[in-house]
Amino acid sequence: MPRYRYNCAACGEDFLVMHSPDEAWEKCTLCGTADEVNKLLTRPSYKLTPADQQRHKAGTTTEEFIASSKEELKQMKKELIDKR
Repeated sequence: MPRYRYNCAACGEDFLVMHSPDEAWEKCTLCGTADEVNKLLTRPSYKLTPADQQRHKAGTTTEEFIASSKEELKQMKKELIDKR
């Protein structure tokens, strides 16, 4: 279930609430004031499994790109030598 961040105009505090996307939240979970909460823009968050964490390590994409580029360059070099 998605988490949404809200701000209460009455107490001035931010709080998180988990609810479905089609549901609206109208009560501050901290002070209990109703109808004075505003939904804040937040970025989506998700958790990676240990296997995904290993696959998405910093630099992995760059290393994969370099490796594939090296192979392409080797092939291009071979083709140029064969044309001579």
